[in-house]
Amino acid sequence: MEDLKNGNQICEFLKQHYQQLNEERTTKNEENKSVDAVTREVRKQQEEELLQKNEIQANENLELSELLVEEKRFSVDIDNQLDWGKLQHRYQELKVDLTTERQLNDDLHSKIQHLSLQLETKGSTEDIENKVPCFTV
Repeated sequence: MEDLKNGNQICEFLKQHYQQLNEERTTKNEENKSVDAVTREVRKQQEEELLQKNEIQANENLELSELLVEEKRFSVDIDNQLDWGKLQHRYQELKVDLTTERQLNDDLHSKIQHLSLQLETKGSTEDIENKVPCFTV
């Protein structure tokens, strides 16, 4: 009988011990759930902050890209203006050269007409040859 009493006491002791372990495990689980919830909230806030930072960085990158494109356009415009200025200057030089050539051509034509007129009025090439030097090659 005593063995039965001892067995009952052991069972009761084990029952209480397991019940206490079960309560501790439940408490630990609840604490872990609470810690997990806080951790999830912190991670969520960190993710939101990171998303905001990424969005800000993306906007800044976009603005920089737009500025670079605008700077490139401005640079190309300046290069084109410089090239256009060079072309205009070269055009003016060619225009002056053409005017000079035309003037020389007109002067030469006038001299030819003058000599032709002299030839017709004098009738003699000898008189003209004496007045105008001939160059022989």
